[in-house]
Amino acid sequence: MAKVVFLGTPEYGIPVLRALAAHHDVLAVVTRPDRPAGRGRGRPLPSAVKRAAEALGIEVSPAVAARRAVLLELERLYNHVADLGMIANDVGFGIAHIHTQRLREKLLRHNAAVTGHRLLRGGVGVGSAQWATEPDLALVAEVAAEVAEIVALTLDHSVVLDRFTGTAVLPGELARNLGTLGYVARASGLTVDARADHPQVDLGPGFTPVTQEGGDVLARYAVRASEFAASAALLPRLIGLAVAGGGGSVAAAGLGGERTAYDALRVAYRRELVGIAALDLSAPDPVAHLGYSARGADVTDVVVAGRRLMAGGRLTTLDEEAIRADAARRVARIAAELPVRGRRTRKVEGDATLG
Repeated sequence: MAKVVFLGTPEYGIPVLRALAAHHDVLAVVTRPDRPAGRGRGRPLPSAVKRAAEALGIEVSPAVAARRAVLLELERLYNHVADLGMIANDVGFGIAHIHTQRLREKLLRHNAAVTGHRLLRGGVGVGSAQWATEPDLALVAEVAAEVAEIVALTLDHSVVLDRFTGTAVLPGELARNLGTLGYVARASGLTVDARADHPQVDLGPGFTPVTQEGGDVLARYAVRASEFAASAALLPRLIGLAVAGGGGSVAAAGLGGERTAYDALRVAYRRELVGIAALDLSAPDPVAHLGYSARGADVTDVVVAGRRLMAGGRLTTLDEEAIRADAARRVARIAAELPVRGRRTRKVEGDATLG
């Protein structure tokens, strides 16, 4: 019985998944996240393969989505605090910049403790999200309080406020026509926020996207400041969901061998993955990036859309002996043609070589 990770999304993958589950140990099913469907773009719906996996008893854990949401908010914190200082510095209020850089450094060191990298790299992988230690909520709350104080001092400065107001205005209609996203769109009055438009985790009834109507530098500054406070307030809930759904640390992040979807890809690595069934590898499906996360020793057999591409660690799509024989023939032909082209040759230890 092979240990199998099934990768797929569309309906036509369901019979393959069922057949594999009947004869093999399906460690995990990796598919696209739930997303809104239909003209009304209503509530997020699971993929056909996810529904089939749940029917087969392969659990879909919410822990990975919650851990990813935590890392997203931590990323938002260190980016926004840097922006708040640099915008103030651009109008000559350098003292705000100095203090926000101090706070950014504190957040970067915190990131390094959480994931091992100051910029949170390595925290999110194919089908997984993990941290080395649980985020420090007390530190985040302390930084959030200092940021609020810096924002208040900055906006209380009449010269700074005057420079921010009415500068570089992006009207809401123009922002919509340009397809503007992120805090720039929200500063122009557009309620565009992927966390609300394409939710992957329950952020609670109190979450609403932060918006401003002005569309100027002041509005974009205010959106960043409010989003910093909102992210800090969201973290306790998200961390609670992550821990309750599967553990926040590497030791308890679903790597012990249980059968889960999304976050079990690395389980397969630790349990000698010998088979992968893959379907629908088109971007932005995260499965398309599987090759970047796997080592050669991790995968011995690969079947894509019913075709065996690798067996026993060797590619079945290439005839290695035929390639070697063809290469030898080409080398011999080239060597035989060299003297004919009139090039000077000389003897070196009995072999004819180029002179």
